[in-house]
Amino acid sequence: MNTLCIISGSIRPNALTRRIALHLHQQLVARNSYQISNVDLASFEFPIWKEVFQNDPDPPRHCRKLHSELAASDAFLLVSPEYNGSYSLAIKNLIDYYEPNLFSRKAIGIATVSTGRLGGIRSALQLQQLCLAIYAVPVPQMLLVPDAHRRFDDNGQLLDESFSKQVTHFLEEFLWYGHALYQARTNLPVGLP
Repeated sequence: MNTLCIISGSIRPNALTRRIALHLHQQLVARNSYQISNVDLASFEFPIWKEVFQNDPDPPRHCRKLHSELAASDAFLLVSPEYNGSYSLAIKNLIDYYEPNLFSRKAIGIATVSTGRLGGIRSALQLQQLCLAIYAVPVPQMLLVPDAHRRFDDNGQLLDESFSKQVTHFLEEFLWYGHALYQARTNLPVGLP
């Protein structure tokens, strides 16, 4: 496994997902083993799609670029807020626009954030179901970040050192699944799809 993609799934200004995505990026860079792309959905002006990418005769340039980034990724980290008991529309829009085979048989680590005490558990559970629907493999260990505004600063630095253990465990599990699935995809016996 060489290439990872971290997707910050909030389009709101000053989103807490960016803080967590930055922190996860910093932790992965410290391991010196991966090429990491960061996708901040707030930086894309995506409309609600009327057509999916593969059927669009002339997709916007930024959509083609993002498609290439997603296709090149061996595993994904989705960082989502919890909005009204669910994940962000921006994540759903992204996944529905691009074909499921971009994510198929790849590990997806799920991190959710909230300013409340539950850390986005309802969002995380629904994201697991979404991952299964696109034939991806959701990593069972999720990173739930309650009181996110108190745990990370704007630069992704951890403010609550007691939380570092959860981050480390989450990343270890994500990387294990990412490597295992990458090996399985690249070493398929002849005749298997």
